[in-house]
Amino acid sequence: MDILEEVDRKQEWLYGRSFMKLNIIDGWFHMEVIDPQDVLVDRYANPWNIHTGRRITHIRIFRTLSDIERNPLYDAAAINNLKVFFSTEQGMVIAGQNSLAAADAAQRMNDMGVPDVINPLVGETYVELNETQYKSWDDAKQEDVTMVCVTGNGNEILMDRPLTDILGENIQDILKSYGMAFTWASWAGDTERTDIWSDGGADSVRGLNLVANARWSQKVENGTLVNYGMNFYDSTAKEGWTPVGYDPAPFGFYPLPGPPKDVLQSVTIPEMEDVFNELEFIDSEIQGVSGATAIENGDTDPNAQGAQQTAQEIQILADKAKQRAQNISKYHKRYWEDIGNIFVALVMANGDTMEKPTLYKKSAKGKYYPKTLDLNLPIQNKATR
Repeated sequence: MDILEEVDRKQEWLYGRSFMKLNIIDGWFHMEVIDPQDVLVDRYANPWNIHTGRRITHIRIFRTLSDIERNPLYDAAAINNLKVFFSTEQGMVIAGQNSLAAADAAQRMNDMGVPDVINPLVGETYVELNETQYKSWDDAKQEDVTMVCVTGNGNEILMDRPLTDILGENIQDILKSYGMAFTWASWAGDTERTDIWSDGGADSVRGLNLVANARWSQKVENGTLVNYGMNFYDSTAKEGWTPVGYDPAPFGFYPLPGPPKDVLQSVTIPEMEDVFNELEFIDSEIQGVSGATAIENGDTDPNAQGAQQTAQEIQILADKAKQRAQNISKYHKRYWEDIGNIFVALVMANGDTMEKPTLYKKSAKGKYYPKTLDLNLPIQNKATR
């Protein structure tokens, strides 16, 4: 959970929005942080509540053909069509591209800190799936019901059935009682009224970082050119003569067809002025945009190197850490409230089929007493906004 929280916050900082997808897999509650690049949201959804939209789609889900065959919820005819297609030359090319795309997606999440990403398996045929949860009007019930549609390779409908057929007959009503329609939660730290894809914290400092990168690259390139030791030479000094590089050696003598000062002339590369003052200025500006210095952010100073902190620094550190804990974004609070409500809904709708967890209580004598929870009991309380 701590790792998911860290990755979730990091994604919001980089992309401006993060997504959590919840499910019941093999009788156990499952949470997954989804790459925002793989999520399509209804453009008319309220940015602070994705459940007001008509649909949410998870694209670029890569599964092996063998895994798809083992899923009893998928249509057998559609699976056979996929098997026929991926046995063709064109299908094998697409399977190879899917494998590379799956590896790239896994690497991105691994770089974000997710430890349990699944890397592509050699020799397996990978199929791209798209999963959409969407609202569909039911004439009999006179209300919207949530449907789940899964397509394979963009043209085969593997599944299109109500959410109640997958996650319990009561899941729709329980979610509706919380004002929700999908098993998704999302949040943004800088929510806007008209744009669900609001800017992230990294967008605020991207321009400054580009300037810093450009100036540092120029300094490195300038130093490289200065150290090349390039020379001009007089091509008329001797017919057919071209200077060659000489290996430096103690007491070395190197022939030239004439006085060296008349034949060779060093290429002068003006040395670039020091850029460290500029970089320090840019760094201070970035700290100002993103939350001031380490002490001001409630973190220990990384440059202290074990030095004793003053009483004032310690007081600032404590105050800022306390303030940072109190100033958690209200959107982030609501986001985790939504996750809690979906968790309750999934457990209430699937408690009789889920694996029952066992808790252990330690006595004063050090003995542990197990207690198995009955997930099929009705839950009376629910989170409030």
